Amino acid sequence: MPGYYRSRPPRPPAEPAPRRRPRARRFGGPSLPLLLPPKRQRTPKATRAGGHPPAARVGPWLRRLRTGHPWHGSHLAALFLVFVAAGGLVYAFAALEFYVYDAEVEGARYTAAAEVYREAGIEGYSIFFVHAGEVARRLESLPYVHRVRVHTALPNRVRIVVTEREPVLLYEDGAGRHWVDAEGVLMPVIPGHGVELTLVDETTAAPITGTDGRRRLATGLLQAVLTIHRRAPSVTHFRYRPSYGLAFTSPEGWQVYLGDTAAMETKLATWEAVRARLLAENAQVHEVDLRFPQVIRR
Repeated sequence: MPGYYRSRPPRPPAEPAPRRRPRARRFGGPSLPLLLPPKRQRTPKATRAGGHPPAARVGPWLRRLRTGHPWHGSHLAALFLVFVAAGGLVYAFAALEFYVYDAEVEGARYTAAAEVYREAGIEGYSIFFVHAGEVARRLESLPYVHRVRVHTALPNRVRIVVTEREPVLLYEDGAGRHWVDAEGVLMPVIPGHGVELTLVDETTAAPITGTDGRRRLATGLLQAVLTIHRRAPSVTHFRYRPSYGLAFTSPEGWQVYLGDTAAMETKLATWEAVRARLLAENAQVHEVDLRFPQVIRR
């Protein structure tokens, strides 16, 4: 047979294999110094002429700040603004013209301005530490104060606007005399000021309630007195006793007993009709009892 059947085709020459890099040893000698603490460099000794050299006097942070980045004009301007702001804060909290030593009090009629300022508790405080809401809540606990608004302005101006409770009734009982405002709140009486309406509690039995630390006359009793006075402006003196409830004296001198304060509008309508009939009849009566459905006159 021919020779080319017995021989294999020649193989192409093999490419040389790439050389592999030697694997680094993880715990070899060169890696150990990285695990050891860095050596502390000695600080140069002080020189005789200038003490420590400049590089030793500045801290690491300042040294990096000085040599790490180039300084531009914007950096210097920002640094200047920081120093100006810090100086302004120090001046604002240290200068005496920013401290409060007086206040403007408006709207106080029954409460002295000195008392309002004293109860505000802002004497000697920096204007930056005067909290308007806290001052208002403190002043609203005063007997005659209903609402307070506090305004502050630089350098040390404080303006306190007071809305006081207006008394509408003088309430007298065995414990003393009190003013009553439109919400029924009892307040001390101030000499020299008077109110038109008077309610005398002959047995100290008028319903008194207490909310938010204030004593209040029952709303129904107060509204009954105000309603009667609105319909009969000449009636200004009222009495209260549990046995006959609310009572008053009519312009004719008749004693009128209304009982409790329920259905007061109906009782007043009945009273106006009875009064007109008695005047038309020229009747001589002393008492008109409206406590029951059947009106009684004596």
